[in-house]
Amino acid sequence: MKKTAPATTTLDPTSYPEHHPAVQSCIDAWNDSMEESKAKQLEDYQCRRNAIVAYREAMPDLAGRENIQGFIACVTYGLVIEIIYAHDATKLFYAAQVAIGAVGREPKEQKKPAA
Repeated sequence: MKKTAPATTTLDPTSYPEHHPAVQSCIDAWNDSMEESKAKQLEDYQCRRNAIVAYREAMPDLAGRENIQGFIACVTYGLVIEIIYAHDATKLFYAAQVAIGAVGREPKEQKKPAA
């Protein structure tokens, strides 16, 4: 049987020294939600559910290359720490793939003509 982190767990951003800024926003949203839910003395399950919603709501919109990269980073981190389930991650990665296709390729740097 697969074990998941207990609902009383907060994410320690210092366990990994540097996160993508979007991932850090998601971690902060998770931790804030957990603290609020615990303060309301909600059941562990409800604390975790609220934190999952907060994490997902903190993920960047799929608009623009930088946001898409942040979105992918959030999904990946959430998948690794079991906040986002594999069946959901597949759909989220597909959405990011479609968005990247809509944005198009990054323009190549133009070479300056020799003088």
